[in-house]
Amino acid sequence: GNIYWPLEYRDFQDYPSVVSGTITIEGNAIGFVVRNCTFEYVAQAVRFRSYGATDLVTGLLIADNDIRYCDRGAITVLDGGKLDLVQVLRNRIRDTGLRPWRVNGNHTLQVNYALRPEIAGNMLERVGGAGLFIFGGKGSGSMNDVPFARILMHHNKVKDSLLCANDWGGIENWQGGPFYVYNNISRNAAGRQNFKPGRFGAHFYLDGAFKSYHF
Repeated sequence: GNIYWPLEYRDFQDYPSVVSGTITIEGNAIGFVVRNCTFEYVAQAVRFRSYGATDLVTGLLIADNDIRYCDRGAITVLDGGKLDLVQVLRNRIRDTGLRPWRVNGNHTLQVNYALRPEIAGNMLERVGGAGLFIFGGKGSGSMNDVPFARILMHHNKVKDSLLCANDWGGIENWQGGPFYVYNNISRNAAGRQNFKPGRFGAHFYLDGAFKSYHF
């Protein structure tokens, strides 16, 4: 497994390799496809990140993959430059995120601030963190306008999420939309808490959300 040592390091302390992926792209990626692959017994399956202000990730398709037994998350697509068209379709993900990296290192399928993401047909079961963890067109506190963003999240199923995390959602969307979230199933968002009795987890979680349409 491609896990960065020592394990107590955190990604925001100048150790970006802490969040490594089996397929990792940093910088520009145009028309890149990850399809019909099997990922098992790895740290994380797929990780894309645009770093510089001029970097562009668009035409990204992650589809029809079988992902299981990942220590951390399964799929992560992060911005730093510009994310445009990102499609994550029909992936089967299970038994993932039960050995997270420090802090919040086990959210299963995460896409940050893409303009035109489509997250559809993904089947998740037995995951340690949030299931779908999708951010809107811009981050909290940003003064930039993102007038042409549109986020689609549909026909996904998340079962037995938040098995070793709390204060998140089985299906979660953040920040500005419009979000169109429809025909999804979210079951048993456990939200386990070690520091006190009880659970704190939501099946659908809208965090700092604006223009979110769930039906």
